[in-house]
Amino acid sequence: MCVPSGKYRKSNVYLAFQPSAEITSRSSLRYWAGLDRAGQPIWDTREGAAKFLFDQPCVGEFSVSYNRFIGKWIMLYNCDMPDRRGINLRTADQPWGPWSAPQVIFHPWDDHGYCYFMHTSWAFRNCDQLQEARLENTWGGEYGPYQFSDFATGDASTTTIYYTMSTWNPYTVVLMKATLRTGPN
Repeated sequence: MCVPSGKYRKSNVYLAFQPSAEITSRSSLRYWAGLDRAGQPIWDTREGAAKFLFDQPCVGEFSVSYNRFIGKWIMLYNCDMPDRRGINLRTADQPWGPWSAPQVIFHPWDDHGYCYFMHTSWAFRNCDQLQEARLENTWGGEYGPYQFSDFATGDASTTTIYYTMSTWNPYTVVLMKATLRTGPN
């Protein structure tokens, strides 16, 4: 299954699939074009017929996996919108949705990224020595949350997921985990 996006970090997410036996044939791609009256997915050969999965045009790098414990698809992505800054999570029962509202599962201030493994501009606060050479006043950032679905643990109401998260300034990759609970908080 392919989940393409459009313009870099300024895109909604779209869904497509291609049979593995036809991987060399671009004409075998099928794009999700919405749902029919019975609620079943419509697959179209025309990329222009594709519908986005949800409206949040800030998606950069992302990953999608099926979590066998909670029985949901999990999408992680970075978003630079002020109210969505960090690593966002959405869930769905089917790959085409409907997808839940986004939840920020990693925020660089709230979750001890800045001053710990992400550089804080020294023009703001000198709290680390993490910066790349000559980038003392350049903020670090988070991106690329790629899941390890085989390492997830849990039960029908709770799961712990593991993912890598890349950072800029310094360039590095950090192993992250998050515990998700279904139902009311």
